[in-house]
Amino acid sequence: MQITPAFFSNPNIPRFSLKNVVFIVLAVVVFDFIIVTNFTGNLFITAFHGSSYDDLGTSLLKGESTVNPISIQKEILMRDGKSFMYFGPFPALLRIVANSIYPKLYGRWSRLSCLFAALLGQFGVAGLLLIFLSRNKHLDLAN
Repeated sequence: MQITPAFFSNPNIPRFSLKNVVFIVLAVVVFDFIIVTNFTGNLFITAFHGSSYDDLGTSLLKGESTVNPISIQKEILMRDGKSFMYFGPFPALLRIVANSIYPKLYGRWSRLSCLFAALLGQFGVAGLLLIFLSRNKHLDLAN
């Protein structure tokens, strides 16, 4: 099928609307929440490797990069008798702030972190789609 200007003026072709996009994004947020919490609705429970980034954040504040071998378990890297993790440090930097604000949730930030990361990615993609679709003069986004 060849796409011509007549294709875009065809009233039988569904148009994108901002309301539809918002509905889809909200549906994705609810779906992500349900999946991330394993159908429990509880974001703040101890997860596998849950305190690894918290331990790394504590170590980073001391100028080190070691972690507690118990928190990293099988994913441990040993060197010169010290235990390290091979994951990137960015979540640990965020958890330094989170643990300083609310230290009772030490080791329980994993689900919330995953939810924020998923939503950031999905909202980013949705935002980019809206930008690119709004630049297309053949689509009606005014609805």
